[in-house]
Amino acid sequence: MAREPFSGNTGGISGVGGYQTNDARSPALGRSSRDLASDSGPGAAPERSFTTPDTDAETLTGPGRDSEAGALRRDQKTNPNVDPDTRLGLRPATGGLVAPEQPAYPASGPGTRAATGAVAGLIGGTVATAAWYAAHWAGAAGDPPSLASARAALGLNGVWANAVGLLGSVAAAAVWGALFGLLVKKPTILKGMIAGILPALFQWLVLAPLAHQPPFFGATGAAIALPVVFCVFVWGGLTGYYCGRWLRPPYAAAVDPDLTTGAT
Repeated sequence: MAREPFSGNTGGISGVGGYQTNDARSPALGRSSRDLASDSGPGAAPERSFTTPDTDAETLTGPGRDSEAGALRRDQKTNPNVDPDTRLGLRPATGGLVAPEQPAYPASGPGTRAATGAVAGLIGGTVATAAWYAAHWAGAAGDPPSLASARAALGLNGVWANAVGLLGSVAAAAVWGALFGLLVKKPTILKGMIAGILPALFQWLVLAPLAHQPPFFGATGAAIALPVVFCVFVWGGLTGYYCGRWLRPPYAAAVDPDLTTGAT
């Protein structure tokens, strides 16, 4: 039972002035050990004010609530295995996701991918061909495979052989780029480099016999290294980069209503 505050102590009873206690221990801050055990003390609230949210038996243990006012009984405890939101009766502020569901990747049609790949391959092929022929004319590299094939298969020499070799390399790069864009729906630089192995193999296994050379052009260091550099790293890297830039989701996908609603 809660005691009246400021009632004063009687003789022979230990405690603090203004609060009566009957035990031998000194109370702390106006409370005694009996207060802690009985939930009573100065200004203690009545038991019926200790309530919990109106939840079912899953969140509570014990015989149930007081049928009169719904107060928590002494032998009733909150189940610690239930999450706090359920015990407190909390619900989400919204009925669904705060942000709308966005598509994982805006799929482009085969025609769009092929055309994009062709343009990207054309750019990559122009850079790779110009670099390879510049190295050849500077004396740092041998004949490019397209030039060797134009001389051996078509019997061209001089300016015409170089012109046909240049145009053939750029045209082949655009065709390989279209094939890459058609087959790869989510292009990246790494995927472009992997695809660059195909034109390198084409040079080693197809153009080499046309130029009256053994497969892999004799498998010399330069015959292996140059196609890897210009076909895999230069052409493949640029083709994968531009295809990835032009075909991947735009940066404004989070705020573009057409993309967030799936409209086309």
